[in-house]
Amino acid sequence: ERRWAESLSRDLLGPIAVALFQVSFVPPGALETATPYFTALALMFILFDGGLNLRISEIVKNLGMVGLHTGLTFVGTAFAVAFVSVVLLGYGWLVGLLLGVVLSGTSGAVVIGIVRTLHVSPETKIILTLESVITDVLCVVTALALIELLRSGPGASVTIVFTDLGQAFLVSLAFGLVAGFVWLLLLKRLEGKPFSYMLTIAVLFALYAVSETWG
Repeated sequence: ERRWAESLSRDLLGPIAVALFQVSFVPPGALETATPYFTALALMFILFDGGLNLRISEIVKNLGMVGLHTGLTFVGTAFAVAFVSVVLLGYGWLVGLLLGVVLSGTSGAVVIGIVRTLHVSPETKIILTLESVITDVLCVVTALALIELLRSGPGASVTIVFTDLGQAFLVSLAFGLVAGFVWLLLLKRLEGKPFSYMLTIAVLFALYAVSETWG
């Protein structure tokens, strides 16, 4: 989904504009360089804003349902797409699963915005929001793990997938919890200071960079 958005934005500002209007708004090289940063920035803010609107107590209360719903939806969709890919398109199972994983996530960038406008219970909003956030991570990490498995060739251990998944979630959880608690304590000292909220955004950038570097 992110790749599709990047490709679309490049085409609209580059080749499509040239073909239709004979105008090049932005050099293609500049778009290739800048687009991944803008998409990461947008997704980071959307997910952060979505998290600000969730209550910890309600999340804990609905965690079991969120896990069950997300697991069944993600795994069911991935295997359904894989089955169609193998039977109709003749792909191998690993390639079919890779395609299924790529297509099995709901987008946090889309879902979080839509959920706010729906007239449904708070529990439903929490389940849909958390599902979209979790499947965003699941799609990326599982797809990369499957690619690594495919590159390793026949006889490679399937534990690669579970190792990568566990590492991604544990690293994110550890950094998020530590940074969150530390920043809450520091924010109390900044209460009442002008523009202190901008520091939260700076911490968000730093946290994103550190967690991305650590996988």
